[in-house]
Amino acid sequence: MRYEDLFVGILIIVLLAIAAARILAPKREDGRGLLRDQAGALIAMGDQRQTEGTLSGRGAQTSASLQLAAGLYRIAYDFKTLTRLALIDPLDGSDETLIITSGTGETSVEIAQAGRYHLRVEPNGRAAAWSVHYRPMF
Repeated sequence: MRYEDLFVGILIIVLLAIAAARILAPKREDGRGLLRDQAGALIAMGDQRQTEGTLSGRGAQTSASLQLAAGLYRIAYDFKTLTRLALIDPLDGSDETLIITSGTGETSVEIAQAGRYHLRVEPNGRAAAWSVHYRPMF
């Protein structure tokens, strides 16, 4: 067997391996990998976590699990009655009150440690409407 034939054979195997790896790799949109949670919601694009969202409803509710980065967040709210917004750590069940207020406005809060959390909205009225929009300030 000639060295040229051996070289061409190895080259073909390497090229086939590269092609197979590209075909079997997770699909990317716009060149960035997308990461979804178990429910299929987008939680990351590339290496950036999706840490912005809007919640709305009536009465007391706890959000689905949210992946939040550490840092400052701007919270815009519209509470029809006196309402408590709390951050719940699902690992130990502890909660931290972020704000207690009514009306429409904005405030900033700091998330000390990145992780998975829930937001708990507790209006004073059982069926009181509310909405919360949160976004990172970084």
